[in-house]
Amino acid sequence: ASKGIIFSHAIASNGGPSLYCVDSDSNKQGKYLECSGVLVLKPHQISAKFKKHALMIVMNENHVNYAKKLFLNNYKIISLANLSLLNIN
Repeated sequence: ASKGIIFSHAIASNGGPSLYCVDSDSNKQGKYLECSGVLVLKPHQISAKFKKHALMIVMNENHVNYAKKLFLNNYKIISLANLSLLNIN
């Protein structure tokens, strides 16, 4: 959770794009991440909110395969560890 909080705060405080968080923990869903105010969604809310092929960044590399299975490869899913490999302008 702390990686997501730090990452979202850095993006939000630097004028980055709108972010959303998804978590399978029902205790976190519908709440906002500390500092950044990013809304935590339920996994099933993602497909209704985002177009296919949107970028999804998984904070913990151990959850990449779970995310790919859950979202059926409808999104570009990368881990935070691989973020430096992207050429984002």
